[in-house]
Amino acid sequence: MSRRPASLVWILLLTLFAGCRGCTPGANSLSTNQEDEKKSKRLDRDEMRAIPYARETVGMFLKPGHWYQANQKLTANEADEALAASLMIYDRDRKPVPIYPGYAPIDFQRKLSLARGQSKNIRLMFFQPDVPVNNEGEVDTTSTSTPSYLGIAYIERRSGVPVYLEEFPSRLLDGYQYNLITLSADPARYMFWRGLPCMFWPSNARLTNERFAPHKVYDLDEDEIAGQFPSRFFAMTSISHIVINDASPSLLSREQQDALLDWLYFGGTVVINGPDAVGGIDGSFFKEFAPIQNTATTAWTDDDSSKLNSKWTIRRAGDSLVPFQADRTLSKLTGDLAESSSWIGSLEGLVAERLVGQGRVVMTTFPMSDSSFVRWPSYDSLIHNAILRKPPRTLSPAPDIDTLYAGSLQGTEMNPLHSTRLRIWARDLDISMMTNPKPDTPVKDQSARFPASKKTSLGAWNPDSEIVLAARSGLQEASGITVPRLETVIKLLVGYLIVLVPLNWLVFRLVGRVELAWVAAPIISIIGAFVVARSVQLDVGFSRSQQTYGILEAHAQHPRGILSSYTALYTSLSTQYKAQYEEDIGIVTPMLPPKTDAPFSRRTVTAKVPYTYADSEASGLQNHSVLSNTTGLLQAEEMVDLGGGFQASFNDQENTISWSNGTQIPLLDLAVLQLNQQGELQIGWIGDLATGESTEVQWFDGDKIERWHPNWDKNPILKRPDVLRADGTKWHGDEAFDDLYLGSLLELVASQYPLGRGECIAIGWTDQDKSRLAIAPSTTQTKKRTLVLLHAKASELPPAPTPDAGIFPRIEENDGAP
Repeated sequence: MSRRPASLVWILLLTLFAGCRGCTPGANSLSTNQEDEKKSKRLDRDEMRAIPYARETVGMFLKPGHWYQANQKLTANEADEALAASLMIYDRDRKPVPIYPGYAPIDFQRKLSLARGQSKNIRLMFFQPDVPVNNEGEVDTTSTSTPSYLGIAYIERRSGVPVYLEEFPSRLLDGYQYNLITLSADPARYMFWRGLPCMFWPSNARLTNERFAPHKVYDLDEDEIAGQFPSRFFAMTSISHIVINDASPSLLSREQQDALLDWLYFGGTVVINGPDAVGGIDGSFFKEFAPIQNTATTAWTDDDSSKLNSKWTIRRAGDSLVPFQADRTLSKLTGDLAESSSWIGSLEGLVAERLVGQGRVVMTTFPMSDSSFVRWPSYDSLIHNAILRKPPRTLSPAPDIDTLYAGSLQGTEMNPLHSTRLRIWARDLDISMMTNPKPDTPVKDQSARFPASKKTSLGAWNPDSEIVLAARSGLQEASGITVPRLETVIKLLVGYLIVLVPLNWLVFRLVGRVELAWVAAPIISIIGAFVVARSVQLDVGFSRSQQTYGILEAHAQHPRGILSSYTALYTSLSTQYKAQYEEDIGIVTPMLPPKTDAPFSRRTVTAKVPYTYADSEASGLQNHSVLSNTTGLLQAEEMVDLGGGFQASFNDQENTISWSNGTQIPLLDLAVLQLNQQGELQIGWIGDLATGESTEVQWFDGDKIERWHPNWDKNPILKRPDVLRADGTKWHGDEAFDDLYLGSLLELVASQYPLGRGECIAIGWTDQDKSRLAIAPSTTQTKKRTLVLLHAKASELPPAPTPDAGIFPRIEENDGAP
């Protein structure tokens, strides 16, 4: 009997132990699931989307090397929330992707507060880097099929505990692919753009990713414009075209309007859809840019149909001609061509265009979405070649029929030059875009020599830009503390000794108290040491310096420009820098160091670079580490207010240009480069032009015309390089003492900028600092110089467009077609 209770006790204990061990994993899992569920209930959220996007858009499409804004709607359900948002880009192994191979990933952050029950659209700015292909044997390669993920985390600011974690997959666009946005009150009426063959070229290729798809179309309705259209120019570089249908541009916020105009002047294309759009255009900020003014509505005529059929009706392979025929009464606009506008070739009275800066505005007089046009088989050719201004296409021979560019452009289908006019030359002037990489500079128009093999994305953040490389090389030469010259040290020492001995003795001798000279000696020594330290700009035991090259690019009559800055931060002790904009006007990242043994700081991939966006801590890098006795490099861009625009008035008959500086920036040593109508180079001189001043360009009439004005050689910091350094960067020997010499950068832009026929630019510099980038801690030595690139007139548009050679055969008649 005594053993029974003991045995019962052991059995009960074993049952308890077994039960505890068996339940532990399940209990933990249940607890975790309950905790996750509890956290998820704290926040209601929509899917995070990169801008631009539309409601019906499936998936997320991003271009490597471009900046984006992202939106997510959050609602606090249970209590007031004080959170920090963190967004990072991950590869398919869920590892953070660095901005450059072997460098540090960026953690994009923003603080936010939500009251209980409050809903708020959270907007973040982020950079989409190249995502490496993680296959064996493939190094530093990328692929549009490689998965990329946006990882978003919302974290309690007080405790650091994550409240919500999620990832969103995205597909990477190829270099030649850009976004096309339509703005409509009723997008369903205008979705024909998606079905156009020029959006997704017909081909015998059986795989979808083997077919050319130059544009990703987003159809935004007027309710989506406020939240799903970018509000910053730097988030619009992946957009090539914007089509205005029946939604008024006035629906755009002021920030969005400024962003759209910046994008237009730097190369965007706007399509105005005739009678449907004119009501919204009239009375909006965009009316002045319309190619047709003083419009009125009339009826489409048979003569208009004949005009289309005589030039633009083409044959489908295997079919007869299908002419355009209006199946009902169509409305049509009439009006006056605005200044600098013209009708497009044979489409007089139907399609007009004008250049605005580098950009283009095209306007139809007919309703583009009408079924009469959409059903016309030749309509795609008219849109592709005339409205989008792309080269004509042809069909490859049967049986493997394919759609290709015609003539000498065949094989360039994936060249981004055909997809967008957008150019930011601080990014885009790489080796493939240079006029002539050889030392001898040509005189004739070289715009046709752009290589057919170019596949890099225009408008992308480009570490291989020649301007970036030249600025980095100059910073490498200039970085560090400026050591005083020997004569400066001798002068300081002699002056100190004179004050310490004869002058000190003389002063007290005159007052009759010579013994006080001994008391004054240590005081004079301390003051002397301070004066010497300040004179050579050194702090005892701690030294910092900052050198910045700037490139300011602007277009005529536009009051804003892009300031690209390249900064070297030298420190003798390890320093944590902040580089921020008080307002959300710019972007800044670490700059890729050169492949050299020079002491440059490099962040490893294990570190994260925190980047705050639009909160109380401003926008920019929160923690840029520079190690002892090394130099950290920063690359930044911002839109700057010029206080007005510059103007250039051309008199082609007398071959004169009148130049007026309406900006608030003094322009120094300004020279003009132009290719005239015959494609011959002309170079003229303006010199210094203060705010509000005007002058006439003085053309150089020397025997040898080249892309360098002799007057530049009169300024020591601009003098033409005549010494070739070991690393290949030209440097003028007489100016080696100057740590921000502009000659090499000036020669690069002047000699290699790809001038087109009829194009006119001016190049100079300014000593005014327009940057609003604040770098802390401040430095004891700071030098900034800015090269100025002004676009007075864009190059001529190509000759009058012609239709395609034929239309791709019907799918059912094309055996093997998709």
